Amino acid sequence: MSGTDAGRPPGFEAKVLRAFLRDGKLVSIPVRGGKRDVILRYLLERCFAEDRVYLEREVNERLGAYHEDVAALRRYMVVAGLLTRAAGQYRRAMSPGPARTLVLMGVAGSGKSAVMGELARRLGWATAEGDEFHSPENVAKMAAGVPLDDDDRRPWLLSLAAWIGEREAAGESALVTCSALRRSYRELLREGHASVQFVHLRASPDSLRERMAGRSGHYMPPSLLDSQLATLEPLEAGEPGCAVDADRPLSEVVAGVLDYLGNRPA
Repeated sequence: MSGTDAGRPPGFEAKVLRAFLRDGKLVSIPVRGGKRDVILRYLLERCFAEDRVYLEREVNERLGAYHEDVAALRRYMVVAGLLTRAAGQYRRAMSPGPARTLVLMGVAGSGKSAVMGELARRLGWATAEGDEFHSPENVAKMAAGVPLDDDDRRPWLLSLAAWIGEREAAGESALVTCSALRRSYRELLREGHASVQFVHLRASPDSLRERMAGRSGHYMPPSLLDSQLATLEPLEAGEPGCAVDADRPLSEVVAGVLDYLGNRPA
């Protein structure tokens, strides 16, 4: 059984194919990652040989025989690691990619939740809001304007890491929001989890303060921003990931993340 099949009920693939295929064509593209994975692998086997390279026009023609939204199908297959792309040419990955976990990191106000929401809509990956994994004690401490220390953060990070491990075991790709300010915090998330990559959403202090001042219903007060900026350690050599300018409009930030995912070597 492959990692992708682990945790799925018997007959899952056949049920998905019956639900989404009519007369050899897709009636729609699945939203959920597990179902979408079944459809993408079905298309991979029927459209692309292992020993040749395809121009984008050829990829579009082959996928267009199944669904009109060829741009979405092409992007999903690249992001899932099923096709690799280089210099405008596409090739079937020798071994279809395993689950991927993308941690959207950065200080408060950098737009992690907004970016995750849009990525989830486009990719259909599982999601986890890091803020929801904090203990009541951590929430109360931050709400009072008291910065968390390493002892506060460790159980929180370990609970997030456990969730990531569950997604990996089920063969599910996932999106996670987590400040992940220090390298040592990121190492806790990565330990034993080869799927984890980071995207650091970087924004100017002025933008961050403006965003935090304009949001409501969040326990993190703007007064803690300076503490987070002082704690922040940007991604270093040897850490998997990239930095994206989060001062840009949301659509451009999301495009930058998708570009990183799509161009990552299989």
